[in-house]
Amino acid sequence: MKKRSWVALSSASVLVASILLTVQVSAESSSQIQEKFKDAQDEKNKLQSQIDAKDTQLKEFEQKMEQIKEKIDEIQNEINPIEDKLSRETTALNKMESQYADLVSNMYEEGVFSPLAMLLQSKGFDDFVVNLDTVQLIADRKFDLVNKIKETRNQIKKQRDDLIARQDLQQQEVDKAKQLYLELVEAKKKDNSALIEANKVIEQYSEEMIDVNKALIASGKLNFSYIGPLKKPINASMTSPFGLRKHPIYGRYIMHQGIDYPSPTGTPIYAAADGVVVSSRASGGYGWLLTIYHGHKGGVPIYTRYAHSYPNQIKVRVGEQVTKGQQVTSVGANGQVTGAHLHFEVYAGENHAVNPTGYLQ
Repeated sequence: MKKRSWVALSSASVLVASILLTVQVSAESSSQIQEKFKDAQDEKNKLQSQIDAKDTQLKEFEQKMEQIKEKIDEIQNEINPIEDKLSRETTALNKMESQYADLVSNMYEEGVFSPLAMLLQSKGFDDFVVNLDTVQLIADRKFDLVNKIKETRNQIKKQRDDLIARQDLQQQEVDKAKQLYLELVEAKKKDNSALIEANKVIEQYSEEMIDVNKALIASGKLNFSYIGPLKKPINASMTSPFGLRKHPIYGRYIMHQGIDYPSPTGTPIYAAADGVVVSSRASGGYGWLLTIYHGHKGGVPIYTRYAHSYPNQIKVRVGEQVTKGQQVTSVGANGQVTGAHLHFEVYAGENHAVNPTGYLQ
């Protein structure tokens, strides 16, 4: 009997040890899943922030390049009339130089510049001096005119060259910005590739995380820190605030435990903050009620609740982790309503509805 009792005791001990080991392994496995899932989500958030920042930088570069190109065009508009003027002055100069060369050549051919020929053609010495001065004056004036045209042309050319130099500097700025833009595009591609890998890890562990979260919900151990403020859950205007009001159906004054956002059926509804879906069920006057846990604040759990959707509009499951701004359902007219709208509630604690406007950003 003692032997049997010892054997039975030993078997029980082995069974208990086996159960404890299984529990420990499961706990370690859950912990590992949570850690890997969290790491992947943190990496995803970091990469998404980097991608968003790069998108902003890319837009800034695009605007900068566009502004510089506009400056280049403005300078070109200044250059065009100067180029035309320079062309006219160059044509005039070429014509004047040609005329001057022909004049000098003809004078030499006709012996005008020959003192002996001029002396022989003159009536006297005084006439010779006058003739010589006249020829020299004609030649000098032509020469001065040529020089003036040259000077004017050179001034225009300098003006044109200065503008082209400014244009070149602007083009260098465009080239620099373009190079940085291309480098940023490549960096963004790498971030996108890494984001795809992070999403693969999240997808790989999403089912396990749902199971882990369901177990935590069932055991009452789901607990993490609340990070606020809440984001407005819909792109619509509020019409019915939190507080005592005359019920539109019952016709008597009762407490309105949330705020209403009338909107057409199918309008997207978004998670007000990061969290875990803890309930998704039919709920009488609420129609279908979706509840998300967002963490503890001062030791008190914070929940958001989304009412009046239809079951087929729900896009998340109990145990699923959601992110702020993620679509979780759509506007419906399910339950006791007078029209399609979102009824949005915030709970601080399991059974304590609070005014959502105090939590919304």
